[in-house]
Amino acid sequence: MFLLIVSSFLFPGSPAYAVGDIFCNNNEKRYNTPNQCVPECKVRMKNPMGGCFLSPQCGRLPKNDKTLKQLYNQAVFLRGPLRRPSSYIALVKYIIDRVIERPDVKSNELNIQIGEFGCQFYMQIVNETTKGEQKQYPLLINEKSFFELSPAYLILAIIHEIQHLCQFKRGIHNPKFIGDEYEIVRLWKLVQAFVELEVSYYEKKSGLFECLTEKEKEEVKWRWDYWEWKVKEAIEGITGSSRLLNQAEKWLKSNTWTWGNWLPENPYWKEYKADWVNKPPDPIECPGK
Repeated sequence: MFLLIVSSFLFPGSPAYAVGDIFCNNNEKRYNTPNQCVPECKVRMKNPMGGCFLSPQCGRLPKNDKTLKQLYNQAVFLRGPLRRPSSYIALVKYIIDRVIERPDVKSNELNIQIGEFGCQFYMQIVNETTKGEQKQYPLLINEKSFFELSPAYLILAIIHEIQHLCQFKRGIHNPKFIGDEYEIVRLWKLVQAFVELEVSYYEKKSGLFECLTEKEKEEVKWRWDYWEWKVKEAIEGITGSSRLLNQAEKWLKSNTWTWGNWLPENPYWKEYKADWVNKPPDPIECPGK
């Protein structure tokens, strides 16, 4: 889930980037998000083609992708024949199939739904396929995502959910644990923390990170810190039982990312304890309310 809070595009570190991928050709100014641009860039009779447009400046965004620009401008700024919500869906499908370019994931695997699903998240993919001839995973997208997020963060949010889809498909949510109900809950808490930590890992390493606003960068950093802390909290909850530790270790070695990335960097993980003094803040479900 891509929460509101206080792979592809994997590139090494690069210089800091001043965002401004939305351009207004009325006042010749650049903006970070559609919500910043639209109020200051009204279409005028003397310039009917004026207004806000996607105009990537960040090198990690595909500058020469005319289709991406057309679909984004159509969905967000109503510059095209396709109406909402179809224009939103067309944009999301294109990002999944042509921008992210993961051969193991296609947009036809998703039942994309645009609406108002509550204030606590921008996007969420559901690990429960729809019924019928074509099994699809519901992808819920709050309409505000298209306007409150910078173009790069919108793409990164979609990547975030596609990473979760890849986890679903490889069975990360289907471990076979043994124990009483209380023990199973503690092991599941560990799994959930690692599920989110893995996705946060790829977010942090994405080349799109440099294209984000400072606020968005802080959100990405927060997610990593938060789920890293939750992992340590979950480990602390099972260290008193060798049986639970053994099951946790077996699961960690069976999961591609933890086996290949996390375990080699954390050889003494069984000794981890959560730093309760410096616990990261929990997500704010409804900021400003």
